[in-house]
Amino acid sequence: MLADDRLPAGGPGRAFYEGRKGDFFLSEVIASTGDQPAEFTSGSHSFGKISIGSGNANAANVFDGEGSTGWATAGREGESHQLVLRFAKPLEAVGTLTIEMVFERHFAASLGRFRISATSRSGDVKATAMPVEVETLLALGADSWTPAQRQEVQEYYLRVAPELAVARKKIDQLRKTLPEFSTSMVMQERPADNPRKTARHHRGEYLNPREEVTAGLPEFFVALDRDGKAEPQQFPTDRLSLARWLASDHNPLVAQIGRAHV
Repeated sequence: MLADDRLPAGGPGRAFYEGRKGDFFLSEVIASTGDQPAEFTSGSHSFGKISIGSGNANAANVFDGEGSTGWATAGREGESHQLVLRFAKPLEAVGTLTIEMVFERHFAASLGRFRISATSRSGDVKATAMPVEVETLLALGADSWTPAQRQEVQEYYLRVAPELAVARKKIDQLRKTLPEFSTSMVMQERPADNPRKTARHHRGEYLNPREEVTAGLPEFFVALDRDGKAEPQQFPTDRLSLARWLASDHNPLVAQIGRAHV
């Protein structure tokens, strides 16, 4: 589970109004090869804690068949975490492996960014709090590190070395005194090849959709030419164009609003 500055509280979860921001609650992980289930036999995690309700956040919760139990990392938002699951028996090299993640408890608490890896290593493979990138660099050896990679390993050491715990505690206390930046929700336009389907709702009832409609200004709001015909819209039919039209001279409502205020 990967932290990301674009997610609430840095992620890795997408929760932003129900529970802790940046949290997630993974109820079940379901794997199958073809039409046959691939069962898990054990699991481990780098950190686990749930924020709502009682119970534990053990890794085994995600393959116990109970949607009310699961794994979360509440209180450690903005950090990356690991969950390692061990299959009951080795998988065959042929076929397709399908992995499904179920977020049962809170519909808004799914994962915002994650990476799935697999290994054929035998033995007891366990989750670790060490980032995969740092673990890979340590396996390669310091002689092959670039200056940037050496700095990455050094920064990780400064964050976890027990000899520096006292110094880090003072820094953490200072960070807690920093004011939070103001934030605001924004909207993002959908891709042009994947527009949202919109229908006219009869008498405004959202449960009573009728014919499908496309984005654009109503004809009676479009500027007329000298012959009294509607001029074709020469701009994209998106929210930015609507905002520009609202503030333009072609919007007949501006004059009406002005007269009402006078």
